[in-house]
Amino acid sequence: MCKLTSAISLPLRYILESPDAAAKSLHEMHAGSSFIFVLCRRGLDSITATAALLSLGYLNTCNVAGGLEAWRSSVDSEFPAY
Repeated sequence: MCKLTSAISLPLRYILESPDAAAKSLHEMHAGSSFIFVLCRRGLDSITATAALLSLGYLNTCNVAGGLEAWRSSVDSEFPAY
């Protein structure tokens, strides 16, 4: 699986099935950062994850349209494709 440097992994399934535990994990990992940018492979699951995080009160959360594939094509062409 690919991951951006300094990114944290919080699977969609975990967010949806255990929202309280996911919120606690995110709070511990987030450590006061200003924004939460949500990515997935193509940007579809991250839409759902962003909505779930917003409903948990993380109002500084936004989806990165197009996901890691868009990141690779627009920002870092050497980022691995998967």
